[in-house]
Amino acid sequence: MEEIYLFPTCSGHIFKSKNSMTKKIISLLNKLNYKTNILSLPNECCGLMYTNMGFPDIAEKKISSLQNKVKNKILLIENLSCYHEIKKQNLFWENILNPLDFIHSQLSNLDIIPLQEAGVIHINCSVTNENLQNKMLEIAKRCLINVIIPEQLMCCGFAGSKGFTNQKLNINALRNFSEQISFNCQKGYTCLETCALGFNKHTDVYFTSIFQLLDSCSKKKNESL
Repeated sequence: MEEIYLFPTCSGHIFKSKNSMTKKIISLLNKLNYKTNILSLPNECCGLMYTNMGFPDIAEKKISSLQNKVKNKILLIENLSCYHEIKKQNLFWENILNPLDFIHSQLSNLDIIPLQEAGVIHINCSVTNENLQNKMLEIAKRCLINVIIPEQLMCCGFAGSKGFTNQKLNINALRNFSEQISFNCQKGYTCLETCALGFNKHTDVYFTSIFQLLDSCSKKKNESL
């Protein structure tokens, strides 16, 4: 069994439900025969939150501190926005993986039974920034018989952590969301739990992570669900 190091990001510490993205990624890694080692570094982060709040000096210190703590380890960063931030800073990005890319590369090692239902797919900003739209859609299409993409929705408006303090951004960004859903659809999927939170507050569609979707309809090769 291969080993992999998983770094739970800030959102991973905040969202700790049984269906959290962290737990679903771990479940998928188990199905793929990986032993997951959780790196417990609760005081470390990629610095993105501080950059968004206008504190670049603190952000630089945080990302440098994280780099020192994880030297020579191949890390799976559960949050794609954090992955993008580290890569953008050109710091130790050769040693990190993102879950969407990694799990997509392992799809052939899972037995996937598609759900007989429709789902809305939100391609969030970090997915677009990393040019992973097609891989996210391929996962969705393997899991659902009908994939709905709101073509005019470029951003959910949560804007990092701003959705916690300024919900008007969310409300404005999602104001035409229902008009883009061609028929009654109750479920949606995204790559970030903050994006899901915004959708769940301001739309009638219940959003979870794309990893929960894949976990719900997949199994190990030669194993019953």
